[in-house]
Amino acid sequence: MARLRRMVDRTAASLRNDPLSDREARELIENTKRNVLALSPDKEEEFERIYRSRFERLMEKNPGVQCDRALRQADDKETLE
Repeated sequence: MARLRRMVDRTAASLRNDPLSDREARELIENTKRNVLALSPDKEEEFERIYRSRFERLMEKNPGVQCDRALRQADDKETLE
């Protein structure tokens, strides 16, 4: 349990502090999920219900993710014009 907690805490810290793109943040979450399930296969429902929502909230606050999304939206608008 301590190992799982450390893994989840490290992911949360990265989502909170590291300059990640949207894609990098989503890959980090999926890698964490795979690692959690490797340690505890019965934790998938808990991961989806608790940890994914926590990670997504942190992603929304990450300036790198927000900047990446804004740049992609601007590129999409230019492509449509």
